Amino acid sequence: MTKQANEALLHAVLEPRKPGALKKIVEACEAGADPNAHCPETSTSNGRVVGGSTLLTYSIHSWSSNAVGKLLECGADPNLADSNGWTPWMASTLADESKRGKIQEALAQYGAHKSGEHIGQLARAISEGDVDRAASLVETDRDLDILSTFRVDLVGHQIRTGNARMLELLLKHKMTPTSTHLVNAIRTKNLDAVDLLLHYGLAPERPDQNETPVMTAAGMGEMEIVQRLVAAGADVNRYADENIEWTAAFYARQAGHGNVADWLTARMNPTLLEKQQQLTAARDPKYRLLFEKATASESLSTDDIVAFLTRWDAEYSITVTDADADRLAVRFASLPKELDDFFQEILRLCPEASDYERDLLKELANNKTLSLWWD
Repeated sequence: MTKQANEALLHAVLEPRKPGALKKIVEACEAGADPNAHCPETSTSNGRVVGGSTLLTYSIHSWSSNAVGKLLECGADPNLADSNGWTPWMASTLADESKRGKIQEALAQYGAHKSGEHIGQLARAISEGDVDRAASLVETDRDLDILSTFRVDLVGHQIRTGNARMLELLLKHKMTPTSTHLVNAIRTKNLDAVDLLLHYGLAPERPDQNETPVMTAAGMGEMEIVQRLVAAGADVNRYADENIEWTAAFYARQAGHGNVADWLTARMNPTLLEKQQQLTAARDPKYRLLFEKATASESLSTDDIVAFLTRWDAEYSITVTDADADRLAVRFASLPKELDDFFQEILRLCPEASDYERDLLKELANNKTLSLWWD
């Protein structure tokens, strides 16, 4: 019964604006639910729920002043810090001004201590980009550690706005960045942010990444960023999708950044380069462009697509006239006798072709060419 009551209380707190939610909070507590319980990591119609929040700190962060009042009436501790370090009063300092007064009045009524009053001011100074004011408000590194769990990504905000001074302040006080921040800094070509993230100890890549940050930078042709990542320990020999050709140098060359590709290739393991060369030499030159462009779909690899084309070539003699990562064009020397039947074969290669069957067959019949693309 207590388990059911706790589940009912959690559901009511997470969706406080649904009809009857406040009544359900009271009923669940009367049935034995714990008003000091913690929230799991989940999401609701209102967005992400940070795991480790108490029901009370979650309600405060959500500006649900009525839910806050009901939880306090039901015995929620107004001074209990959640697993992320937020006390109820500290959380209240970040509430919208229209809600903050009512929430803080309720907390004060039930004996909340007003420690952490500066947290809200600090968060606002960071969001506004006021470095000097933010620096004056930081009392301990713990302040920023706590703020890192707030729903606003403060590190990411500095990267997006290009505020290197504020980013350094956050990193200096041990606000923890993630690999996503590094990728975003690369994608926005923010060299200062890349340098700061690496300087303060963020690894240039993770073991579980398929496409690494240096691959992203290489594909963009960002030589300076590539060099910074490699100097910080990024592995130029790593490859994506278990394909030994798809290294950072490959991504650079595929995107037309030959200087970046050459710089990376010069630093690659000779044994890996030899294996790549052997693989290339063993392939039919007719399909070299597909491998150079990594032509593939979600369900078919480049090798799978080449297998289709090889069968067609044996029957109709084909020539690949164009290819890119998500498209392909082929010219036929002779056509299948029954184009409608052949279309079923085309669909196995490219299911998206069903959307433009008439145009595709018309092009094939009139010009002996077939143009396919994958979403």
